[in-house]
Amino acid sequence: MVRVGLCRLVAALLSLLVSIGIALVPTIPATAVSVPTSALELDTGVGYFLASTVSKTNNSRALMWSKGTDALPVLKVGWSPDGNSWSTSTLPTLQSELVDRYDSTRVALSISPTSGTLMAMWIGLSAGVTYLRSATTQDGVTWSEVKSLGSYPVSNPDSSVALVSSETTGLFTAVWKNSGPPNQMLSSTTVDDVGSAWSSLVTIPGVYGLINSPQLGIDSSGKMTAVWDVNFNSESFLMASRSTDGKNWENASVISIKTPYYTSSKPSIAVSPAGVVVVATHRYTSS
Repeated sequence: MVRVGLCRLVAALLSLLVSIGIALVPTIPATAVSVPTSALELDTGVGYFLASTVSKTNNSRALMWSKGTDALPVLKVGWSPDGNSWSTSTLPTLQSELVDRYDSTRVALSISPTSGTLMAMWIGLSAGVTYLRSATTQDGVTWSEVKSLGSYPVSNPDSSVALVSSETTGLFTAVWKNSGPPNQMLSSTTVDDVGSAWSSLVTIPGVYGLINSPQLGIDSSGKMTAVWDVNFNSESFLMASRSTDGKNWENASVISIKTPYYTSSKPSIAVSPAGVVVVATHRYTSS
């Protein structure tokens, strides 16, 4: 009876507060939300979405998807300077060189906050050699000559790439899983804001195990965080490293629980302008 009486008393007090205009939870003002009235069709036919990017300094944005066949894949890019008008183009990839037209970890997109240049990167295979390729565009239609950033002399279908661009320097930085087991490495390289000349590849220190799905995030000061999934000694866990210039990296460290009973895969990373890093992944247990 005492509990019932207290509940009734609390309910009566809440009702009284509301009736005289006192709210315990602050009122959130209503804001108008613009809802698109129709979808924009950039392409037709069967395709597979792979990547997207939005500029940090204006409304430009880009999408990437694949078409074609496994034997003759094609990479397509949609580009918009304002989010309203769009143009589409085909990346100048070599025929049949794309590693996997279904896997988003094989490609990357980023827009320079300083020049507005759109950079596209992809993993390619040619004559048994794994390559990291790049091309740039200023208008989403005309692409630069394809550049090869590095190669590994084996066919390594597990290679993957991540890409960011800096608000402070305009530099693009890429992290590439560039070798196959048992000697896997994560390498980093940088290029100016128009993609003219990539720096020599540097290896992130302290990396070990079987590497999967590297991801990159960057804050407004230009500090980058790389995160990736590792399998080692029947355990799965996440590792990370940080850099301020894409050339000098902290020693890689484990940032998640090590256990033989679960597998994590394809982490995602988000970094606030102030440098707060959030990493999300999934795992499954034996139970």
